[in-house]
Amino acid sequence: MANNSGKEPDFSVRYIRTNGYIDGAKYPVINVINSRYELEQYYNQYKDTYDFASQRSGLPDFKEYVNASIGFADAMEGYPDEFFRDNYLVIVMLEEGSGSIRHKVERIDENGNIFTTRLVPEIGTADMAEWNILITLNKSIEYARFHVIFVDAFTTVF
Repeated sequence: MANNSGKEPDFSVRYIRTNGYIDGAKYPVINVINSRYELEQYYNQYKDTYDFASQRSGLPDFKEYVNASIGFADAMEGYPDEFFRDNYLVIVMLEEGSGSIRHKVERIDENGNIFTTRLVPEIGTADMAEWNILITLNKSIEYARFHVIFVDAFTTVF
């Protein structure tokens, strides 16, 4: 069903680098997760292909590393059964030709289009990077399907 509210929904986003590789994969891959069980199934499906490991290991106090990326396993802790009573996740898995490229979900329109800015630096790296973007939406807003629309924004490295 389409978003019948006629307005863009509130959402929150987590960006998690999950390097890995699937030969012939077509990105972006979009998954809608409605329960903790489905999230665990997603994890089990991809854990041997992508780096879903916790990034906290070896860090004396994770809170001190504000700019450090968390791992997918760490992020899962924030989505217990209670979370899914009122919310669901849209996971956008994508691949970039450079690990320097970052993303920012700008908005989601009434048709389920996820407008995402690709933050492309002037000088990039040659490493491939896979990302899982976790978008939280309230269950009161439903969509028949989602699409990702990318817009490039070129940035200067200082």
